[in-house]
Amino acid sequence: KVNLQFRGKPSLLSDAFIGVTAQLNEATVETEHLRFPLTDLQGEITYTPDGVAWKEVQGNFENHDFLINGQLNNFSQPLVKSYFRSQSLGLDVNGQAQFLGPNLKIDSLRGRYLNSSFDVKGELQEFQSQNPEAHLAGRITLDLKDLSSLGASVQNHLEKLKPSGTLAIDSSLQGKLKDWPNWKLNFSAKSPEVSLSGYKIEDVSLKWDQSRGRIDQLDMTARLYDGQFRLKSSADLTLEEMPYR
Repeated sequence: KVNLQFRGKPSLLSDAFIGVTAQLNEATVETEHLRFPLTDLQGEITYTPDGVAWKEVQGNFENHDFLINGQLNNFSQPLVKSYFRSQSLGLDVNGQAQFLGPNLKIDSLRGRYLNSSFDVKGELQEFQSQNPEAHLAGRITLDLKDLSSLGASVQNHLEKLKPSGTLAIDSSLQGKLKDWPNWKLNFSAKSPEVSLSGYKIEDVSLKWDQSRGRIDQLDMTARLYDGQFRLKSSADLTLEEMPYR
């Protein structure tokens, strides 16, 4: 169902107000940009000269449900505010971003994935290119049990370790997304207690400082029962065998 609003003189369409509202009811969308169609679409999409809004748009994609709300304002420098939720994926995201020429400025990207949460800000420069440059920073609260949901290969590696506990992670990243060895990456994580293979590890602290193809600092300290564990290391990412010390 489509509703059309028109206010103005037919002879001066450029000065007229034109609004279109589409009511979706069990609709399907197929496009070459999506591997699978969007099905069972319901909700409302409204277009005006000032922007586009989507309200309670829900449906299915690749056997996963989703619900989105949001709006896009100012077509010349679009500002997007949107909310996304998928119960089957365990994902809940709320964000705001603005398109500034070739760059995408991320004002906020907050949400939850299963029992973990994240809060990220930053910018993607030349974001439509094959290899955008990222300037990102944020905090992640990671429930280690959620790592097993990242895929069968990850799950197989973690099966014997059975990791549990929560890491509070602060990180920043600068660099081309596809050139990870040359990232400038600063990463720190802390946890009062984690468990690996049933062994409790307390007062865990991790630090990772990387730039110009080198990991200058890869350190870990922890308390394991009555003893202290300390690891200080570095690595050269430019060499094929990636030597470390």
